[in-house]
Amino acid sequence: MNFSADREILGIVSRSSISYVKGVFSAFSKGSVVVNLRDENDRERCDMLGISQILTPEDDTGWVSDLNYPNMQERSQDIAQVLFTSGTEGKPKAILLSYGALANTTERLTSIMAIDSSIREYIGVPVNYSFGFGRCRVVSQAGGKFYIPPNGFNPSEIAEMLQRDKINAISAVPTLWRILLQSQELFLGIGEKVLWIEIGSQYMSRAEKEQLKALFPKARIIQHYGLTEASRSSFLKIHETEGEELESVGKAYDGVEVAVGGNGQIRIRGPHLASGQIKDTLEQRLVDDDGWFTTSDQGRIENGYIYYEGRADDLINCGGVKLFPEALEQDILTELQARRGIAISKIPDSLRGEQPLVSYLSDTNIDVEQLREVSNRVMLKHGFNAGKTLKIMPCKSFPMTDTGKIQRKKLSEQYQSNESLSTKSANTEAKQASPDSIADKLVDIWENVLKISPISLNDSFFDLGGDSLSAITVTMKMEKAGIPKDICRKIFEGLTIAQICQHFKSTQSPLLANKISQLIAIWEDVLKIHPISMNDSFFDLGGDSLSAISVTMRMEKAGIPKEVCRKIFEGLSIAQIVSNMDQSSDASNALTEKTKQLVQIWEETLKINPISIHDSFFELGGDSLSAITVTMKMEKAGIPKDICRRIFEGHSINDIVRSSDEPAAASTIALRSEQEPNTPSRKIPLAAGSQALNMVRGLLVLLNVTAHWMPGIIDRLPAVFAHFNKYLAPLYSSGTPGFAMVFGAGIGFFFFPRYQKNPQSVTPVAFRNAILLGSGITVYAALKIISNLAEGADIDGLVVSNAFWSVLTYYFFAVLSLPIWLRALTWKLNFSYSCLIAALLFYTTHLVIDAIQISPSNNPLIQPFILLLTAKYNYFEMSAGVMLGAAVGNWIRNTIVREGSLKLFGMAGLLLIGLAVILSYEQGQFSFWFIWPKGMFLWTWPFYLGVVIIGITGVYRYATSQHTHGWFDTFIKVLVVVGVLAFPIFIAHELVMPLKDLLTAMRVPGAFPLTIILFFTAVAYMVKRLYQVQFGSIS
Repeated sequence: MNFSADREILGIVSRSSISYVKGVFSAFSKGSVVVNLRDENDRERCDMLGISQILTPEDDTGWVSDLNYPNMQERSQDIAQVLFTSGTEGKPKAILLSYGALANTTERLTSIMAIDSSIREYIGVPVNYSFGFGRCRVVSQAGGKFYIPPNGFNPSEIAEMLQRDKINAISAVPTLWRILLQSQELFLGIGEKVLWIEIGSQYMSRAEKEQLKALFPKARIIQHYGLTEASRSSFLKIHETEGEELESVGKAYDGVEVAVGGNGQIRIRGPHLASGQIKDTLEQRLVDDDGWFTTSDQGRIENGYIYYEGRADDLINCGGVKLFPEALEQDILTELQARRGIAISKIPDSLRGEQPLVSYLSDTNIDVEQLREVSNRVMLKHGFNAGKTLKIMPCKSFPMTDTGKIQRKKLSEQYQSNESLSTKSANTEAKQASPDSIADKLVDIWENVLKISPISLNDSFFDLGGDSLSAITVTMKMEKAGIPKDICRKIFEGLTIAQICQHFKSTQSPLLANKISQLIAIWEDVLKIHPISMNDSFFDLGGDSLSAISVTMRMEKAGIPKEVCRKIFEGLSIAQIVSNMDQSSDASNALTEKTKQLVQIWEETLKINPISIHDSFFELGGDSLSAITVTMKMEKAGIPKDICRRIFEGHSINDIVRSSDEPAAASTIALRSEQEPNTPSRKIPLAAGSQALNMVRGLLVLLNVTAHWMPGIIDRLPAVFAHFNKYLAPLYSSGTPGFAMVFGAGIGFFFFPRYQKNPQSVTPVAFRNAILLGSGITVYAALKIISNLAEGADIDGLVVSNAFWSVLTYYFFAVLSLPIWLRALTWKLNFSYSCLIAALLFYTTHLVIDAIQISPSNNPLIQPFILLLTAKYNYFEMSAGVMLGAAVGNWIRNTIVREGSLKLFGMAGLLLIGLAVILSYEQGQFSFWFIWPKGMFLWTWPFYLGVVIIGITGVYRYATSQHTHGWFDTFIKVLVVVGVLAFPIFIAHELVMPLKDLLTAMRVPGAFPLTIILFFTAVAYMVKRLYQVQFGSIS
């Protein structure tokens, strides 16, 4: 061991924060020894280890990225960190961890989980403990990002971050996973976004692990087993394991060995072991001469899997807080100034896993109340708050082994055998004392959860020793028993059962009383405290962040607005929280019906159910055309037009409804509209991304129209303009491939997120577009056929068949293929990668068909399909371009959701353009750039893909900037509207020439200018109407 005095020993106050992690990493990079301190005045540890400097980190939380874990190979034998654990005698024991041991654990974990730089992890455990700090090391070394939640583990926050694609990995201990499994409905449809999960070393049943596998089907789920002295000694690959082996703690990997000695104790050997320990100021070895570390854990090995059977010394694991019975006994006896008569064992606890049982010999002079007080005080020092939930059992004698050791398991069995009868008797007595139905329910629930009987109507939940986790359980049971939520919440105010019932009876407003009852029930259930006063705050009652999160989730489910629920973190009491609700009750009642209306409208349009009022339209996968449909329905529901338009800015239903009902908000919007009439949305990234995509689509539609008409116009100009068409050829050529790829980008940006939420929601949209295109194709064919008849041409089946072919025909089949494509693209791989593979397969198929040279058919029923395979707008070549666009659209959306930069996309666009130019030159086709019309070549696709990418990223950057240019904003908005109307405009422009031919055949004078005027009039009308819906009047 290298723990010499010439190295700096840094004491760092142990806090779960960003500054703590950065402080430890910084110390490691300097080669210092880091020691966790309980506080700034932790003289015991400072004196023991000769700490030369103390660092007090800030309590900062949130995202951490670009944090490099230092490589300390040259110091692999040096001590890096000193962690403390309780010894069997109750005195602190310092465990010495080397740089090499930490590095080995990090490397093995990275390998077993196949972690890469794409990881974005929600670390649900404190990062100042071994488990959480290990996750920080692994993620940082991989080049990923991790998130330290400000209020601890929160399933609701996790679900929201998954929904927004901000995280793809989660780490937590089994106790926290059990809380998450109680809210599985939050993760339906988004569980597959989780790619990595690590579970701590507490016991977790096979059934619980199977639930996690089902909830997160694409995740690599790893549970580890280890100790402070031997971190992560085995790994169980839950995602690959079936059957009874899920009850194990896995296998040892990569140079780590695990064996079971003759006495059944687990032994561990490997490079990850601690270098030693300091006990009673003496430095000691941990391993024997063969390098084996013998644990105090019992276990067995079957088929290579390690089965953990418990601690030899009956360690008690209370929701992650580990208690050693011998240490507790010694401390209690010391405070009681007694030498014998106390035995500590463990009994099951449905929420925390285990809790301590204090047994005492009845023939001793031990006062029970003094024993309870001392035991609570001692356990609190060891990190566990039992309070009145502490179980105490008198015994005539302790069961002993032949060697004189207490048989703790038999003590636990003795307690449990008497528990059921005791609970029933206490419940009966309490019910006789309280005729009130609510009091009966509260007594039953509290006694059942706290295992205390009888409970007085004048006791509060926290006076009875309830903690935050048990309080969560109580409130949940109270709600299920039909107790109003507002009454439930009074548990957190410290009110007694009698006070809660009296408050309920004396409350004038039944609605307000109901809310108070609900809150009291929730708080009492979570904190296991009774009674709770409505004037206590959650943290005054001893609630922690974890239980506060559980409470807020249940409050939300109870219909309490999110912003009101969050008041719990501000330290407000139940009375103050309900008061906040009461002050806005009129507004809330007014909002309720409109909120329901909007939710119904959005669900009907998007075919997604249920929809949260806190989701924005674009987050749900809505596109601009659907948004227009929704805004029209919202106007009919009585929402003002200017408020309806906020849907295009990315606002949620909650924001929209409150804006429509709050005069201040409405006036603010009106004022902003007057001052900045043409300013695009600049704060909602997905809305800006939608605008950018629609703008590029609109530009390409106009280029497509231009390509069909502009050459003819230029040909009629003076000879000096004769060469203009040559130089405009690259623009003319952009319409077909560019529009195909921006069509694909819409699939990746809009349709794939919608498909993820509800696969059935895409089919109606596909059919809607197919009907629109099919109608356009039919009208187009009819005009061509009628025109031919008017000109006296012969009409046969083949002519009729060919009349239906145009680029619209491809898009007709493409939109019908959309549900099939999405199902195939989401089968196994990442969506964007699947799109690239599909593009390769489509283009390869196109080349094969082209090489076969399929001949045209005279059969009018077969010829359309031959055209679909071989014509200029053939299915496979066009679909290859669509798939490229879909991949890019999804990548861009994910980057926006993750709040990343699109600069790299712009650079990629430039590289694609350069590649296309080089390819065309290398293939001897450079001259084709200036030919129009022409077919499509391999280099066509990367060139116009680059153009599309640059267009989207450029407009997005402008739309999210703080700079405004009135005329340019209006121009952008017009193009956005044109993009939304892409298919109608595309269809209308295809009808111009057939209509002109028909009018000419009918000898209508000025046929061409007439059709052009009709086209532009119709387009101008549609653009104006849609502009007014989306942006208001043009100024």
